[in-house]
Amino acid sequence: MFRLAHRSSWFSGEDMKIFLLCLIFFSGCNNSQNSPALVFDFTENLNFTSDKIPDSEKNAVLKYVFGANFFHLAKADVVRKFSGSFTEPGTNQTLYLIRGGLNTDFENAARWQVETLAYVAVFDGVKPVFSEKLYTSDILKITDLNADGKNEILFESEFSNMGASTVSAHLRQIEAEKILDIKDFGNVYTDNSLSNEDCRQKAAKIFYLSFERKFDFSYFESDCGEPARQRELSENPFLEVL
Repeated sequence: MFRLAHRSSWFSGEDMKIFLLCLIFFSGCNNSQNSPALVFDFTENLNFTSDKIPDSEKNAVLKYVFGANFFHLAKADVVRKFSGSFTEPGTNQTLYLIRGGLNTDFENAARWQVETLAYVAVFDGVKPVFSEKLYTSDILKITDLNADGKNEILFESEFSNMGASTVSAHLRQIEAEKILDIKDFGNVYTDNSLSNEDCRQKAAKIFYLSFERKFDFSYFESDCGEPARQRELSENPFLEVL
């Protein structure tokens, strides 16, 4: 415990100023470090749009993933492109998301498998260094929540059934030549816009507390097309559909 008695030889007036400034500085650092960082806001518009990628670049990616006969894969397309460090920290790599592609059992596959079949490919300059097949609808964001110099990837999967659309989210990272789950967020958005009922949408906002190394959530409900009138919910509305 610091001794702050009047005329103490422990602190001069200047020392006291320095001590108080340091106390304020480190307190601010701790508060900033533990303030929630927004990972993703699913109350916003989630309409899918492809990135603009030159055909020559797409062809190089498709050839790496599928081989020289990729021209026969009419449904395969490179739809996403991100810069970052994906297989090693501190690198300058490019990650691509390919929708569709080779599946020898399409006729017997479930609809969700056909709709969400995708591939991820990573290039280091012009050199391909990684590819893997997975089931996902889109990549929403590239981030580095733990500040280790290697990016995490936020994936989404969207499904429609019985008049309702549902989105789930997964935070993943490439480790040991595999795409591994860091956090499965489960369902984060749903609406019944395809039904004949009054349209309602429920959505989550995901936050990350770096100091505690944990995720936090807020949940909202609104009439479809009226996000400005959203109402915050006290409980997770997706527990009933998980």
